[in-house]
Amino acid sequence: MPSPADTPSPLTPEVLERLHAAGLRLTVATRAVLGVLAAAPNSSPCHFEVLAQLKARGVAINRVTLYRLLDRLAACGLLLRHPDPNERRWRFTWAGATPTSASTPLPLAAAAPTAQTALQPHFECDSCHQLLPLALEHPAAPPGAAPHTQTAAELEAQLHAQALAQNWSAALAALGHRAQRLDLTLHGTCAGCSHPTPQPPATQPT
Repeated sequence: MPSPADTPSPLTPEVLERLHAAGLRLTVATRAVLGVLAAAPNSSPCHFEVLAQLKARGVAINRVTLYRLLDRLAACGLLLRHPDPNERRWRFTWAGATPTSASTPLPLAAAAPTAQTALQPHFECDSCHQLLPLALEHPAAPPGAAPHTQTAAELEAQLHAQALAQNWSAALAALGHRAQRLDLTLHGTCAGCSHPTPQPPATQPT
């Protein structure tokens, strides 16, 4: 895990805007919690694991206060909150911020019809609790490299994701609800846990 000094500050203008819109003050505890989660964006620690990391950084915070802060950070979209499939506890993952202001969220049906805005699929390893984004759209190719050509299977998956999000959004709208975001998490075992790298045998002292 990178040290706090090596990690860029997560306090971007978008993050600050979300905090302000949610009525959250930029306290020492808020800075520390955002720093812990942003430093390891693929991790998904539980409340007690975040508390332990804060203590290791010399930040003292009451466990009840921390839980409320994590819950409010998840409510304003800076953290993803998802249940642990094996234990009755919540886990939290850095979500960052999107260009859309938290004060003006877009319902799914009104968002631009892309897989990024319609659905946020992730894969969570139930062994190490690493949370990996499953991007349905490939990033831009580096200079000089050939652009990625979308396959028929990728296009079909993207269209299914869009239809799923829009259908659920429309169903909620018919009941008077307003959907803002749809999170989809697939659970299993990551490649690292399925095929761990064998460790060299320990050398015996001579």
